[in-house]
Amino acid sequence: MHLTTNMIGRKIIMSITGLVMVAFVLLHLLGNYSLFKGPDSINAYADILQGLGPLLWLIRLIMFAVFVLHVFFGITLTLENRAAKPLKYAVGRKNLSTTSAGRSMIWTGLLIASYLAYHLLHFTLQVINPETSASLNPEAMGQPDVFSMVVLSFRETIISGIYILSMAAL
Repeated sequence: MHLTTNMIGRKIIMSITGLVMVAFVLLHLLGNYSLFKGPDSINAYADILQGLGPLLWLIRLIMFAVFVLHVFFGITLTLENRAAKPLKYAVGRKNLSTTSAGRSMIWTGLLIASYLAYHLLHFTLQVINPETSASLNPEAMGQPDVFSMVVLSFRETIISGIYILSMAAL
């Protein structure tokens, strides 16, 4: 069975890519949990990540490919489902087996994709709110101060709001 040529195969790809993204989010959460242990812990975690060098970029490329596959097949499956029943039902839709999460998935997916771009620009590339950038504000040993970047960023209501809304969608 060629996974990309039939609907079941595409759904399998969607589920696998979804699980990979959930696993990544959980690992990312565990790493970011070190923020609660203090500046040394989160800064050491960030230093370990940066120490991965090319491997870190390989992981980022793989995650980008997983994301693109998930989005592509999600859109493809949605369009196929709509094409299968081009006319509306005579009786109103009752959504007997669809949850509100399932019905709003396109919107939460767009919100999460927008958040992902924002998050990468904010903490990875450090172009959003550059005055708090870890690389521009080193700690005492001259290393980038990720702890201060996070704390200073979340003091701004709009940035905290973006992250809270995005975590609710996630």
